[in-house]
Amino acid sequence: MKKILILMLALTSSVAFAQHGGRGHHKQDGHRAELLKELSVEQLAQLETKKLTLALDLNAAQQQEMLKVQTTIAQDKKAMLAEREARKAANETQKLTPDQRFEKMDAALDKKIAIKSEIKAILSDQQFEKWERMQHQRKGRKKGRQGRRK
Repeated sequence: MKKILILMLALTSSVAFAQHGGRGHHKQDGHRAELLKELSVEQLAQLETKKLTLALDLNAAQQQEMLKVQTTIAQDKKAMLAEREARKAANETQKLTPDQRFEKMDAALDKKIAIKSEIKAILSDQQFEKWERMQHQRKGRKKGRQGRRK
């Protein structure tokens, strides 16, 4: 009887510890959104450019070109954040119609294609391949976080 009780206690405690696994990531997501709100477009672009310089070993000319691209990306992010905040403040929870959703997704994909072609023109073939791998890894992490929220 004593052994069964100890075994059950050990199993329940291990299950309880396993339940607390991924809770720290939600705080990081909120922290990233706060950072996006606090920093200016130029600061965000400069930080991302420096990260890419470290990862891809960019030369000075590439850094200047990447800074321009990252500035446009940061402006888009800020605009999307402001739009989301405005909808939230106005308490607009209406769902988009399928046509509106298509238009929004089509515009977003057009922006991504344009940015990708700009970046491809700036980077060498090896740097571009590495950049694409980085994007796929980032996308995989993003999907993992979204899966835990649901």
